[in-house]
Amino acid sequence: MTSIIKKAQRILVETLGDGPPGHAEISLKEKGYRCFEGSINTKMPEVIKYGKGPLSSSEIMKLRLDTANSAMDDLYPLWLFYYPLSTADACIYSPDGRMKIDKISKKLQTINCQKPVRKRSLFDIIFGNRNKLAGAFILSQREYESNPGREFSKAEKAKYSGYWQTAQMAIENPFLLTLAGDDKHLLKEYVNWVFKIWQHPKEGMDIGVDNDYIDMPNLRPWRLGSIRNYKQREIEYPSFGADAQSPTVYFTIHGLGDGPSGDKADWCRFVGRNC
Repeated sequence: MTSIIKKAQRILVETLGDGPPGHAEISLKEKGYRCFEGSINTKMPEVIKYGKGPLSSSEIMKLRLDTANSAMDDLYPLWLFYYPLSTADACIYSPDGRMKIDKISKKLQTINCQKPVRKRSLFDIIFGNRNKLAGAFILSQREYESNPGREFSKAEKAKYSGYWQTAQMAIENPFLLTLAGDDKHLLKEYVNWVFKIWQHPKEGMDIGVDNDYIDMPNLRPWRLGSIRNYKQREIEYPSFGADAQSPTVYFTIHGLGDGPSGDKADWCRFVGRNC
C-alpha cells in the first residue's frame, strides 16, 4: 500500500502533456474503457451507444482501486484519477427538501439534445448569477414521486452532508453506502485508500448535496471527486460542475450542479465500457 500511495503522490505532472501512455492506460483501453467529456446533452447518447452506458459510483470505485493496485508504473490515467467523474447514479431533488439516490438511473440516461438539461442563461453568465437549476434535468413532482431510489428527508440531508467528514464518518454515511451499492467492504476500502492519499491534517471528505430551497424537482448525476494528495492543489486542471463550486474540489462526492463560469453548467465526464 505504501508504494501505491507514493505513486499517487508523484502523479502525472509530466503526463499532462503528450507523453506516451502508461501500462494502466493501455490496459484500460484494451478492456474497452473510454472517457466521454463534454455537454451531458450530447455525451449521454454517445456513452450509451458505445456500450452499456456510464459507469456507476460503485463501478468507478472498483475501477480506481483495481487500477491503482495493478499499475506497473507511475503513469496512472489522468482522466480516471485526477478529474471529477460523473456517474450513472442520479441525485433527485424535491422542492420540499426530500432527495432520492437512484442507482444506475434510467431517467438520467434519457438526457439528450431533445430532452436536455437546463443551461445557464446569458443573463446569468454576464452578471455572475448562480442559477441553482443550471445543469439540472427538470422533472415534474409526479415524476419525482414515481422515480425509484432510496429517499432521504431534509433533516437527513443536513445530518449527513455539508461539513468535513472523517474516514469513519464517511464509511458510515448512508449516502455513500447507497452509492457503493450497499457494499460496506467496498466503501471502507475506497474511503481508507483515498484518505491515505489525501493526507490533509485537518480537512476530510466533503459530501455535497443541495440543502437550499429549489422551486422545481430536478435530477443530476452524482460526481466522484478527483484523487490526489492535498499538497498537489497547485497543479492546474479544468474543474467543472458541482466540484468547482467548493474549495474542496480535490476530494468530494457531490450531487450538486451549476457550473462555475461560462456555460459549463451542463458539463460531464462519464466513463463507459463497450463490453
